[in-house]
Amino acid sequence: MEDAKKLVTTMENQGDITLLNDIDALSTNYTIKVKIVSLWRKKMRGNERETYRIDMILMDEMGTKIQAFCLHKLFPKFERHLNVDECLIIKRPSLAPNTASFKIIPNNQKLSFYYHTFVEKCSKWEGPQYIFNFVDFDDVVSQRIKEGTPVGIEDTNKKDGSKGKRLNLKLQDLEYVRIDLALWDDYAKDMYSYMVSKNRETHVVVAVHFGAAKTYKGKWGISNNFDGSRLFINDNFDEMLLFKEKFLSKLAASTESSSHAGSHMMCSVEDEFLNNDVFSPIAYLGSIIEPKKVVIVGTIVAIVSDKMWYYDGCNHCKWNK
Repeated sequence: MEDAKKLVTTMENQGDITLLNDIDALSTNYTIKVKIVSLWRKKMRGNERETYRIDMILMDEMGTKIQAFCLHKLFPKFERHLNVDECLIIKRPSLAPNTASFKIIPNNQKLSFYYHTFVEKCSKWEGPQYIFNFVDFDDVVSQRIKEGTPVGIEDTNKKDGSKGKRLNLKLQDLEYVRIDLALWDDYAKDMYSYMVSKNRETHVVVAVHFGAAKTYKGKWGISNNFDGSRLFINDNFDEMLLFKEKFLSKLAASTESSSHAGSHMMCSVEDEFLNNDVFSPIAYLGSIIEPKKVVIVGTIVAIVSDKMWYYDGCNHCKWNK
């Protein structure tokens, strides 16, 4: 162990680190210093309890990224090192073309771990914390972003026919442009858990790292990019803190402007929906004759997962949505 630590220190101090843009597929005798910025597990076919391989997105100190993977047969040697945000020294990885039809990052090469690869935690990271390829919401909704382009809860059927969880959200940027965000499976569960938490912040800021611009039912929006994306919710990195600061400043300016208008009385969302209206028990809805606005407060006691979700549509054509 002491020898391994000395080797890592020596490699870092002597400048023997190769940048990702300089690695050569004809050689394996090089060392890279990278940070794991995203990680996910691919399960064994037919056995969801076992992991077949660990996939990662690695970033060097210049911000260059590459996809990498480690097969299950090498887990005893490497798995303990493979954690999100871990900084690693990797010596003698294998480099090969990335022939996947859909790439999470625009890099035509990928790294893999094999028996002669050496991995150790590095003592100092001098690169960026994250690098986001943010896109303007307006570029997505106006279709100026190509579908599938990587960008920084209900039961439903996926394109492959399997069942999955999906959560639809509406996001708004600083220019008041709105866009749909579709989160699937674990991303949907994590977001839903945060939104229903009693201790969550009033204003929720999210960043989808390695997301993608996609169309769903004819509408353009953003989605997580299979399992390779990473979801940040009210995190504390610089880009998110700056966005929140600008958003709150605009919100305060808008509120102050409205309060001076004097044409109407301002009320909070809580007053509008909980204090200034009449509640109607669900059982009474069928007895309402005249059109009116009602507020219903209920608790979700169960979710039916074996039936398609819909709501009653037009009484004339009996079309269900």
